[in-house]
Amino acid sequence: MARHPKRKAGKYGARQYQTKYDPNDGTMERALTEIRLGKKVKDIALKYKIPRSTLYDKIKDNHPKKVGRPTVLSHDEEKALASMVELTCEWQVPMDRTDLRYFVQDYLNKKGVKLFRNENLPSMDWTERFIRDFKLKLRSVDNVKPNRSGLSLEDVNKFFINLEKELDGVPPENIWNFDETNFTDDPGKKKVIVSKRRRRVERCMPHSKTSFSVMCCGNPKGEFMPPMIVYKSKCMWENWKKHGPRGASYTMSKNGWFEAQSFTKWFMDLALPRLKELTGKKVIIGDNLGCHYTADVLIECRRHNIAFIPLIPNTTHISQPLDVAVFSPVKKFWRQSLEAWRRETRIKDDLQKTCFPAILRSTFIRIERELGTALESGFRTCGIHPLDRTKIAKKIPSRVHVVDGFDLNIFNDSVLDFLENNRTCSVT
Repeated sequence: MARHPKRKAGKYGARQYQTKYDPNDGTMERALTEIRLGKKVKDIALKYKIPRSTLYDKIKDNHPKKVGRPTVLSHDEEKALASMVELTCEWQVPMDRTDLRYFVQDYLNKKGVKLFRNENLPSMDWTERFIRDFKLKLRSVDNVKPNRSGLSLEDVNKFFINLEKELDGVPPENIWNFDETNFTDDPGKKKVIVSKRRRRVERCMPHSKTSFSVMCCGNPKGEFMPPMIVYKSKCMWENWKKHGPRGASYTMSKNGWFEAQSFTKWFMDLALPRLKELTGKKVIIGDNLGCHYTADVLIECRRHNIAFIPLIPNTTHISQPLDVAVFSPVKKFWRQSLEAWRRETRIKDDLQKTCFPAILRSTFIRIERELGTALESGFRTCGIHPLDRTKIAKKIPSRVHVVDGFDLNIFNDSVLDFLENNRTCSVT
């Protein structure tokens, strides 16, 4: 961690600077402009509360260099490096702090410049300062399988050309996105307070691998259809349907997943009645699983002027509104509801089917105010409503060597090739 020692007030040698202006708010530029127009330095110093010596130094250009200790790399090199860090994220090979240090070391060695002591490897202090100066952040990464990272710009254009035709003249309340997700019997992890010497922390909390599939569907207006819950069972009991979300439907399958039969039941029992209430053309968007295209579903779609649009294969993590903006906050509140239920009931067994509907209902009640806004944001982020293909196109990895006006070829091409070779699929 970078060290930033602070001087204590009143201690010998700890000078307290009395600067009354912010160097970054344009005050200095305004003061110098008035001086160049003929006003006295003394008057301007009193007006803007800037020391006269500072104004004289600025006028005479006595200290043209940047304030503070000089950086190891030039400003252009550091700015291009920050752009390179962003570019590696587009290549889906993001850098951590260690990668950044070895990246700079390789660049300096190939350039034949010795700037750092430890084998020309930048220190952690330098790394933290670089991250802070360019307002970068450390974030957890989401692992994406190679088949999900092979999306091309041509695929995006084809999809949006077809989507634009289908959505022509369709109001937002007639555009629906459906997707299923799993709710597991696991309250998840959270940070707790411990002593610095403790390395491992355990919490006594019952959990299991039990999971339940739930189908959700919503539109850009932030409106939701009632959910459908699928149980892993060969038969259905009435007490599995009690105290659940309002209007919810229930079914079962051998593996607990949505199969052709359960999807058809969801469409007939929940989706179709809601779509019949709307006038004009209706559009329903979802992933392209084969079990969604049953004969009964397609017949009803044709009969009631419903267009069924599948998303691009392996892209639901960036093109599915529910996946992008809704399920993550819902799962967060689900874990909170599950933990609260565990603490209240003191039940140590696996989560039972009789208890699941009530916990799911409490989850939706907790996040009810946020769900509509999240869904609207999901449609906007995926470029479905309003229609904007650039929302998806900008997420496609691309090979560029100029970012924000800085030529990235100042870094050795061998380093660029090294980063690209770390991807499991090619960069277009």
